[in-house]
Amino acid sequence: MPPEQIEREIVIDKIKNVFRRWGFDPIETPTFEFYSTLAGKYGEEEKLIYRFQDYGERDLGLRYDLTVPLARFFSDYQNEIVKPFKRYQIQTVFRAEKPQKGRYREFYQCDIDIVGSKSLLADATIILTIDSALKEVGLVNAKFKVNDRRILKSLAKSWGIENREIEIARTIDKLEKIGTSGVREQLVKMNFDEGIVNAVIDIISNKPNLVQLGEILKDDVFKYARDELLIILEYLEKFGVNVEFDVSLARGLDYYTGMIFEVKPMGVEIGSIAGGGRYDNLIEAPKGCKIPAVGGSIGIDRLLIALKEFTPTNRRKTWANIIIALADYDKETTIYGLEIARKLQELGYNVDVYSGDKNLKEQLKYANNKGVEIAVVIGKSELESRKLTVKFLEQRYQIEIVESEIEAIFKPKEKRDVGNF
Repeated sequence: MPPEQIEREIVIDKIKNVFRRWGFDPIETPTFEFYSTLAGKYGEEEKLIYRFQDYGERDLGLRYDLTVPLARFFSDYQNEIVKPFKRYQIQTVFRAEKPQKGRYREFYQCDIDIVGSKSLLADATIILTIDSALKEVGLVNAKFKVNDRRILKSLAKSWGIENREIEIARTIDKLEKIGTSGVREQLVKMNFDEGIVNAVIDIISNKPNLVQLGEILKDDVFKYARDELLIILEYLEKFGVNVEFDVSLARGLDYYTGMIFEVKPMGVEIGSIAGGGRYDNLIEAPKGCKIPAVGGSIGIDRLLIALKEFTPTNRRKTWANIIIALADYDKETTIYGLEIARKLQELGYNVDVYSGDKNLKEQLKYANNKGVEIAVVIGKSELESRKLTVKFLEQRYQIEIVESEIEAIFKPKEKRDVGNF
């Protein structure tokens, strides 16, 4: 319905403006990809890809996220792209799962990525940009949690199961859904021995910090990950991001290789509203070289649910600020009404010229029901006198002005009005 879609557009416009402010540029990719492009990237989540054949018997899939399509896009256009490539993309993605609160089969993601840079500043920039976007739309109580997939790799090595690190990550990633007992049960079903299961449960229950982990992990993989995370955390804390290290954060997708993060609104049970991380092995250049990349994604639908929890407001019902209400429907009066509408539009207002066949009283009722703030009444007398009756509907008063006073009364608005809820 319009109020819900207007709310969505307001949020998306504000997020876009933040992405642009941080130097990201837009791209779009197709709704579907060859299934071979999507396969092998999402682990067991691959079963949620919508897969089908078209009339040419090509094997296709609806995009599961916007990251894998970016990898294909970059590979196709890398000779034309200025690197590092900073892109944003806001489109729908599809998951073949059971809908529930904040989880749908089709939903919007707002992605940003930096492709072609190994710099820790790129990692920090992704999180700083997402933090700025969330604050811009009014979510000021978001908590960022960060980890590094290399720390999970180091833990798996210390447990003697280095080759099963991805299995561990996928299982830990379900912690929020199935709880500690569920993680234990799944690990047992996957034939991990009791000592390993207890070690995993101990880690996700006690959540040691980086100093405590350093007392048990001595390999270089952990040291590199820890040192890089400390630098990233310093950047983020310096600029007021509410962030903490969380060793139980896993991110279940197979393509992550380094820093990972998730964002949750404090005080509402909705799951993560944003997340991402570094994926240095997903994008391939000619001759098999891997292109480093880092990115993050905001889920609009969950974000909107969280915003309603914290900032309950009366929804804006329409983009129209003004309605031209016609007291008479003859050709000359109608043309005059359209002329006035054009002048108001040039001042930056969204103007609805009533196009039905109701009388003036019904037109004003229409305006009230639609949520329009101002009605400009035009009839034969206004046409002859070049005067306008302006009704401020919420305040319930009206004034009469001459046509030459329009700009003084209706001061110019910004042409691109993203508005508020």
